[in-house]
Amino acid sequence: MPEKQFAVLFRRWKAAGSAGRAYDEKLWQSFKAAADRFHERRVKHFAELARIAKAKATAKQKLIAEAEKLSSISDYEVAKGRFSDIMVRWRETGHAGRHENELWQKFVTPDRRCTTQPPRIAVAARASMCNAWRSGSSGTAR
Repeated sequence: MPEKQFAVLFRRWKAAGSAGRAYDEKLWQSFKAAADRFHERRVKHFAELARIAKAKATAKQKLIAEAEKLSSISDYEVAKGRFSDIMVRWRETGHAGRHENELWQKFVTPDRRCTTQPPRIAVAARASMCNAWRSGSSGTAR
């Protein structure tokens, strides 16, 4: 939004025309200095947002690795408890920027895997785990 407002200001600057040769250069230098400060702050702001998002994405990748290990646990009550803990940490980590949706899909993969576990697992235990994971991975879980 501020960038659009700045573009409007620039168009108005150009439309205003000359203030006279004696003033034009001084006024332009003042306007340009303000523009340069705006753009420097903007670049720093978005660089900081990118740095934060990258750190959050890295943290979430570690949580994904933890969640993937749960598929090898045969006691699904234990797995469910651990997944719930990981889900809490996922939420606490916050939004990971432009890769959030991709990370989320990887994170909920264990939920999908639970429906394809080998038949040796009791149906009731599997259904309980799947329901718990699904309730914890709703759209608001992000």
